[in-house]
Amino acid sequence: MNAHTTPTGTRLRAVAYRLLGSYGEADEAAREAEESGGAALAPLVRVCLTRLRAREAARTGPAPPPPGGAPGEEAVLEELPPAERVAFVLHDDFGVPFDEIAPAMDLTPAAARQLAARARRRVAETDEMPEPARP
Repeated sequence: MNAHTTPTGTRLRAVAYRLLGSYGEADEAAREAEESGGAALAPLVRVCLTRLRAREAARTGPAPPPPGGAPGEEAVLEELPPAERVAFVLHDDFGVPFDEIAPAMDLTPAAARQLAARARRRVAETDEMPEPARP
């Protein structure tokens, strides 16, 4: 049985998908993490952070709007700095405690908590934005 078919492997792929937004990238990231450190959260977080930072460095402008053009959480996630995105998704979407997030990101639990709080505020601000008028 390979790690992708175990409950842990499935959860890692789900985390990777939520962080990266692509099933193909999630599979690659989970596979790379497994090769470098086994089916654990810390190697996956490091792989995803590296990919998100590379994506951010390559970006020349704002992320494209989501289908339909309406702002939403997915669009906000694309705009978040990689570390904020990771801390927010791991804690708010997957319930990972900050004590586990922090070492995976080489941070203190307080720093991971602060990153997630910043991301949470940005997501909340977007939720409060009015829908654009449609012709």
